[in-house]
Amino acid sequence: EYMGIHQMISCVFWLGVVSARVAPTRHAMPWEGPSAEVWKAEYKHRFGREFSLRDMVTSSTVYPSPLSQSVGGSHFQLTKQLNFQVVGLASPATYDLLERAFERYQAWIFSWDSVHSPSEPLQDYPTISDCFVYVTGNDLKLGPDTDESYIFTIGSDSNAPSINITAVTVFGAFRAFETLSQVIQYNLTNGQYFVSDMTVQDVPRYQFRGVMIDAARNFMDLAALRKLVDAMSFMKLNALHLHLSDDQSWPLEIRRYPNLANWGALTNVSHRYSQADMKTFVQYAYERGVRVIPELDLPGHSTKLCQGYPQVCSHWNDSGHIDTDLFDPTNEDAWAFLENLFTELTEIFPDEEYHIGGDEVWTVPWEQSAAVVQWMSDHSQSCPDDPSLTCGTIDGLHHYFTRRLLSILSKLNKRAIGWGPGIDDFNFGDSGTTDYSDYNITMDNWIGFDPVGDQYWQSQQAQYVQQNAKTILSGPLYLVDRWPNINDGNRFSWHDMYHTDPQNFTIPDMELLSRARGAKLCIWDDAARTDSSNIASKAGIFMAAIGEALWSPKGYVDPTQFPMDYWTSMRLKDHRCRLLRRGYTFEPVEFIAIPCPFEYPVYDHSATTTTATATTTSPTTTATTATIST
Repeated sequence: EYMGIHQMISCVFWLGVVSARVAPTRHAMPWEGPSAEVWKAEYKHRFGREFSLRDMVTSSTVYPSPLSQSVGGSHFQLTKQLNFQVVGLASPATYDLLERAFERYQAWIFSWDSVHSPSEPLQDYPTISDCFVYVTGNDLKLGPDTDESYIFTIGSDSNAPSINITAVTVFGAFRAFETLSQVIQYNLTNGQYFVSDMTVQDVPRYQFRGVMIDAARNFMDLAALRKLVDAMSFMKLNALHLHLSDDQSWPLEIRRYPNLANWGALTNVSHRYSQADMKTFVQYAYERGVRVIPELDLPGHSTKLCQGYPQVCSHWNDSGHIDTDLFDPTNEDAWAFLENLFTELTEIFPDEEYHIGGDEVWTVPWEQSAAVVQWMSDHSQSCPDDPSLTCGTIDGLHHYFTRRLLSILSKLNKRAIGWGPGIDDFNFGDSGTTDYSDYNITMDNWIGFDPVGDQYWQSQQAQYVQQNAKTILSGPLYLVDRWPNINDGNRFSWHDMYHTDPQNFTIPDMELLSRARGAKLCIWDDAARTDSSNIASKAGIFMAAIGEALWSPKGYVDPTQFPMDYWTSMRLKDHRCRLLRRGYTFEPVEFIAIPCPFEYPVYDHSATTTTATATTTSPTTTATTATIST
C-alpha cells in the first residue's frame, strides 16, 4: 500500500516537473533549469545520496571482480576508430577469432549515440588510438583445462598511450575484451568516451563455471540459446550443459536413428534441432568461449528413446508412471545402438566431456522383464566384462551398464559427467567406500537445494573428493519458482547463489578441495517456468551472481558476510545497465529497480509532446529505438 502511494506521488511529481519547466533553447536535462533543485531533492529521496554529474558517467566497475586491478589518476579519450592490432606470431585462425570478437565488442563499447546537445565541454585528455593484443599460444582447443587468464594495461606509454592485452589463449583474450568494455566510460553530458590508466591481472578461480538448460522438457530455440550464450560470456561463464533427452522429448536429430527425433520431438516440424543447426550453434558458443556439453540421460529417463526404438529397452506397461521404460543393458544389439549413437554425437559436439545422466533409475522395468531376470541369473557369479564382479543383482546390473557406457566414451576419447547421488547409488558399491580414480567420471552433485538451510551438499562434496572424485556442484544452484517442498516454495534469490562456494566444506586433507571443479546454475523446466521467450531474461541476474562467485579470487565473496550484498547489488545493477544497452533484457536485480543513466528522460520543450529517445544496438540483433512520450 505504501509503495502504491509512493509511486503515485512520484508520477505526480514527474508530471509536475515536465509541465512546470520553461522551454530552453536546447534539449535540457532534468538537473538543469528552474526545477533543478526540486528534481535533486527527489533524487536524494529516492537514492539516498546527493546528485552529482558523475552519476551521468557510465560505470567502470568490473564484473566479475578481477584478481587485481590498479587504477591511476590519468585519463585518456578514445574514438570509435580504435585500431585493433594482433602482435606476435598468431595463426590465421587465431587472428580471425580475435578480430571477430573485437568487432563485436567495439560495436558495444561505442554504441552510445548522443540523444541531446552536450551540456558540458569535452575534457582535454590524451587520445588512445591503438589496442594491441598478444596471444602467446596458438592452442585453439576449448576444454576443461583451457587457460582463460589475461593481463592488460592502459596508457603505459605517456608518448603513445595504448591498450595492451596479453593472454595465453584466444579465450583469455575474450575475457579481457569483456573487461575492457566495462572500464571504458561514456560521459552523457559531453558525449566523450574515456578511460583511466590501469593494470588488470585476472584468472578464474574455478575452471568449470556453467549453466544447465533443460531442452528436453521444453524446447529452447537456438535464437534464445544464442542470446543465453552471449549473456554467459558477459558473466565470464564458460560451460553450457544441454539436457537433450528425457521422458518428455528427444529434440536432437540423429541421422542413423531418425525415429529418435521423429517420435521424440515435442512437435515433429518445429521442436527439433537439426545437426547442421546444432553444429552452427556449437561454433557460435565456441567463438564466445563457451563449451557445449551434451547430456543423454541413461539408462532412465528414456521414454522417448524407447518409443522410437523399443527393441533396445525393457518395458513395464503401467500408465500410472511416465518412466516405464529403461535401456536394456542385457541386449547386445542395444549396446551396438548406443555405440553408434554416441559416435554420431561426436560429429556434432567436439567437447571432450559428455554428461550421461544416470539419476532416478526406476528399476521396475528390469525387474519385470523375464529376459533381464534370466540374464542376471546366468551372470550371478560373474559379469561379462569383469569376472570378479557379479551381475546377479539390480545393483550389479546397473554397475555393469555404467562400466560399459564409460568404456564406449573412453574409446571415443570422451570423459563422463554423471548425476550424483544417482549414478553412484547403484554403480559404485557401498556409500563412502568407492575409489573414483578407477572411473573417468566427474560427479555432478545435485544434493542440497537450499544453499542456506540445507547443507547436505557440503557433506556430499566432502565424501566425493575424499574418494578421489572430481565434482561439479549443482544442487544449491537450482533456479526454482515452484516445488513446494523446497525452500518453502519460494524462489531462490541471487544472494543465496552468490554465497554458495563449491569448496566451502572442511575435510582433513584440505589440498583435496581442488577436486571441486566448480558449479553451474541449473534451469529445469519443471521448476523454473522458462521457455525461449524468457530464458535469458530470467536467468541473467542469477548467472551474474554465480559468475562472480566462481570467477573472482577466494575471499572476495565471503559466504558469511551478507552485508556485502549491498555493494554487490550496486555493481550488479551497473552491469545490468551495460547489458541493457547491448540490447539484452534481464530482470531487475531487486524489487525496486534503480534507473540506468540512459533511462533518465531528455526533455524537449520546443515540442508539444515531451519525448525521450534511447537507442540500443547489438551486433547480433537489429538496432531498435524506443520513444517515451509524456
